[in-house]
Amino acid sequence: MASFRLAALMLMFAASGEAALAQDLSRGNEAYRSGDYATAIREWLPLAERGEASAQFNLGVAYSKGRGVPQDFTLAYMWFDIATSLGFEKSEINRDLVALAMTPEEISKGQQLARECIAKNYKGC
Repeated sequence: MASFRLAALMLMFAASGEAALAQDLSRGNEAYRSGDYATAIREWLPLAERGEASAQFNLGVAYSKGRGVPQDFTLAYMWFDIATSLGFEKSEINRDLVALAMTPEEISKGQQLARECIAKNYKGC
């Protein structure tokens, strides 16, 4: 009986964590749509560092357009590449589009940064 209660409690915490992730992602998306890019970045970055591919994709968009962060195609490529590695399909297309504006050296650097970020479990990227 105790193991059943423990399992139920774990499910409850997991569900509340997923709801919090969705809420933070939604707050970031709403801030971005309203032009409050700094708030969007603040909402998305912790999610990206927890491995949330949608937030990583959104950071790639922000870096590719210079919204809330300085425009940086290498960092955009990195975030798109990371989200692609997690199966977020739209990221692959955007990564490849950003690559069209980059030198081979910049692409290589973006790939290296993505590998390093993944190895650090997305922390401090």
